[in-house]
Amino acid sequence: MKTVFSLLFLFCINETQACHFNQHVVSLSAPMTMIFEELNLLGDPKLLAISTFHPVDESQKFSAERLAGGIFLSKKYLKSYQKAFVFFDESQELKRELKKANIKSLVEFKSRGLDPFDVTFQSIKSLKGVTKGCEKKIKELKLKLIKIKQSFQLPTILKKSIYFLGEIKDQKPDLIIGDDSFVLFLKKSKEFKTYPTSLSYIPWSQKIMKRLKDYMLVGISSSQNNDLKVQKVRTKEFNFSMRGLLTPGIRQVYFLLQLQKLKM
Repeated sequence: MKTVFSLLFLFCINETQACHFNQHVVSLSAPMTMIFEELNLLGDPKLLAISTFHPVDESQKFSAERLAGGIFLSKKYLKSYQKAFVFFDESQELKRELKKANIKSLVEFKSRGLDPFDVTFQSIKSLKGVTKGCEKKIKELKLKLIKIKQSFQLPTILKKSIYFLGEIKDQKPDLIIGDDSFVLFLKKSKEFKTYPTSLSYIPWSQKIMKRLKDYMLVGISSSQNNDLKVQKVRTKEFNFSMRGLLTPGIRQVYFLLQLQKLKM
C-alpha cells in the first residue's frame, strides 16, 4: 500500500512539474505557435485554438481548434475566447477586431525587423505568465539557441546571394527579402553580400540585378519537409524549401542550422 502511495505521489509531482499552460491560450501568432510546438505544448488542453496558417508538424497530436483566420472571424465567434490569453501577430485591423470582441488579455507579437534569434528569444519571453514548469526546457532551449548563433558559418557559395519571396520558376518572384528575417541575420556578417537595400522587402530592379550577375539567386518557400530541400533551377539559381521557412522565429533558426551544412 505504501509503494502504491509513493508511486501516486511521484506521479502527481511529475504532473505538477511538467511544462504546461496555467491558463487558456489562443494563438493567432505564428512565432508563438511554433515555440509552443518546440516546448511540446500543442497537446496541452488549455491551448484552445491556433491559426490554420501556422506550419505546425501535423504528425503531432493536439486538440486545439484550427481557426481559418483572425480578421475573418466573426465578433460572435471571437467572443467565445473572451477569457483566454490571446497572442496575435502585429496588425492594427486584427487588434481592433479583438478589442471589439472584448478580449481582455491580448499580446501583440512584433517580429518585423528582427532576426530569427531575436524573434525566438522574444517568443520565449512572451511565455512568462502563461506557462508553468517549463523552466528547464526553456533554459535548455536558450543554451541551444546561443550555441547555434555563436557557431554559425555561412557556406562560401552563399556569401554573395539574393533571396526571393517565393519559388523561382520561369520568372523570378516580384519581391526580394532585403532587410528582414534570416537575411537580417546573415547581413550581420561582413562576408555576406546581398541586394542593396535597407527595406524589409522590395521589388527588384533589372538595372541593379545586372550589376549583381555573379550572385547566387535563391527562391524561398515553405513546405511540409522538416529538412531543407534544395532544387536547382538554372546555373546560380536555386529554390530552398522547408517547413516554416517563411515563419519568423524558431523554424528559421533551424533553417540557418541546416544552411551552414549545405553542400551544393
